[in-house]
Amino acid sequence: MRKFGVFFTLLLVLILTIGCQNYVDYQEKTEKVNFEFNIPNAYTISEIDDYACEIYKGTVKIGGIVLTSLNDGKISDIDKTELRRYLDLFAPSPLSYEYVAMYCADDFDYVSIALEVWDPELQVARDYHHYLFEKAGCCYDLWLMDKLVDADEQNALLKSMR
Repeated sequence: MRKFGVFFTLLLVLILTIGCQNYVDYQEKTEKVNFEFNIPNAYTISEIDDYACEIYKGTVKIGGIVLTSLNDGKISDIDKTELRRYLDLFAPSPLSYEYVAMYCADDFDYVSIALEVWDPELQVARDYHHYLFEKAGCCYDLWLMDKLVDADEQNALLKSMR
């Protein structure tokens, strides 16, 4: 019985150490990140922290940029489970969502995600667009509210992320 207790304790320490190491690796990675993108003049980036920033058109918040923990090796191979887990952050329970994701390679490689978030309490659906792209070895998510940013503006913002 004592051997089982020692084994269990060692296993627990190993699991905690591995979990902390992943967090530390992610933290070290984000310290090198900046949100200095050359966006069109009509927009501003503010409220910047290590993981995210917000994009405004005038005084209206239209979206943001998030440093993701998604694979930064090849975004075209994002595992669907991993992607759904990431999108859950934008639609926590009791909200629900539907999405369509598509890999694109126009001027640069990115994943385009049309996301509809449903709020059962308010009986309202909100539409967002997410663009996952790589820059400097990291995977970013440019997210925009479809109601506030038309397709041409979204394309202009996306192109400025290169």
